[in-house]
Amino acid sequence: MAIFTKTPLEFRVAAPASLKYDVTDQLLAAIFRGQIIGGDRLVETTLAELFQVSRGPVREAIQELANTGLVDLRPNRGAVVRDFGPEQLKEIYTVRALLETGAVRLACGRLDQTKLQKIRKTIASLLEQSEHDSLDWSQSEIGSDERLHGLIAAQCGNNRLHDEINRYYTLVRAIRQALDVGDVQAVAAREHLTLIDALLAGDAQAAAECMQQHIDHAATIAMKGMFPRKAESPPSGKKGNRK
Repeated sequence: MAIFTKTPLEFRVAAPASLKYDVTDQLLAAIFRGQIIGGDRLVETTLAELFQVSRGPVREAIQELANTGLVDLRPNRGAVVRDFGPEQLKEIYTVRALLETGAVRLACGRLDQTKLQKIRKTIASLLEQSEHDSLDWSQSEIGSDERLHGLIAAQCGNNRLHDEINRYYTLVRAIRQALDVGDVQAVAAREHLTLIDALLAGDAQAAAECMQQHIDHAATIAMKGMFPRKAESPPSGKKGNRK
């Protein structure tokens, strides 16, 4: 029996410099796109052939998927993908919001102001450009996104919180890969500016509210993109106005 319900399934050859992370990201994106579904088995030998790597990076990637709760490691069956649907997506963003709003409260007042100002300058420069749909622009915006969220996590003063945020950011990065988010990146960039301004002002409450709204918006976009018929309110439970 094939390990994947939906076949054929193709992957890009994993990048040699970061085999584990590349394999992990590609498997996550395949799950989020619905190419790998609940009940599918992840067999090391088969995946190693698809990625053209040894079994070691595949084994590490499968363990990472198990750590994120997307895969069960079962006796005599190996790695089996869990069902993934709207409720599981909502849970990811609920936990992400709890982690990152907590981190931004802790980080406010202790962040490296020079680095924060540099990120703000880069984002403002990107928004001043007339075209927001080029590959270069998109990659630059994603880079600024990662630097900002990474800075907050790294300087929140809590190593466990930092590690968990990184784990969830791996999921978010894969969700982004699974979706066409080009048309909403400018909105996210503006949200980042508002968040940075609150941090520069030393207003932890405003910064936490900005982070919550930012992640709620990201959750809504992800839900509409992945499960358009099941799109629900943001994970905070706030109800939007009906038109």
